[in-house]
Amino acid sequence: LMPNGPAANVGLAINARAGVHTPVSACASGAEAIGYGIEMIRTGRADVVVAGGTEAAIHPLPIAAFANMMAM
Repeated sequence: LMPNGPAANVGLAINARAGVHTPVSACASGAEAIGYGIEMIRTGRADVVVAGGTEAAIHPLPIAAFANMMAM
């Protein structure tokens, strides 16, 4: 699994210069990304950010992890 794949593709496509970051925090990942983007603008580390989230890949590893936690 490569959770930073979509962010890396977007970063390459738009020539991101402030970096590409991929928060991984389950259901809160999109909100965390937006918060991090706001922080980057507020602190002057970036003038413009692209922030958001995507749904996780359906793969046996996370399915087994959620099943092990009895979260499914």
